[in-house]
Amino acid sequence: TAASAGPGGSQIFIDGFTGGRNLPTKAGISEIVINQNRYTAEYDRLGFNRIDIRLTPAADAFRVESEFFFNHQSLNARNPFADRRAPSQARYFLGSVSGPLIDKRASFFAAFQRRETDDNAIVNARVLNPNFNVVAFGDSVPTAHRVLYTDFRVNYALNKNNSLVVKYQYIPLSA
Repeated sequence: TAASAGPGGSQIFIDGFTGGRNLPTKAGISEIVINQNRYTAEYDRLGFNRIDIRLTPAADAFRVESEFFFNHQSLNARNPFADRRAPSQARYFLGSVSGPLIDKRASFFAAFQRRETDDNAIVNARVLNPNFNVVAFGDSVPTAHRVLYTDFRVNYALNKNNSLVVKYQYIPLSA
């Protein structure tokens, strides 16, 4: 099978859930299973390169990670459809914390991501002036975009072969 077989390519599942934006740390992964059998009956879709990341329910230590990204208009070229470089900024804040809840039985993972983008929509048009002559009009209209993603997960080892995962994730529809 090809690496991007099926609509959207490979599917990544973390403890059976899809749609996660934050991948777990390497220390929290117990196994990675890649299903290449497209006719596997245990899944609801054809098994085109399904990647299952299974987390260990027992974290051994507390971990805190954070990242910050910044971009400013002075670092970028002018939009070729605008007559001047419009003000713009992008800021991304990312953070996560994980650790044990019950020794060798339960752990938690919490993460957030905040995106703040101050960009511009470029307007190029032909309009009528007061003398009803067609003239070119161009402008940059400020646009702001703010999005917050959150992810919280608790893993609990029921026994040697089974674990319980409780997960809450907020991803806005406009993202």
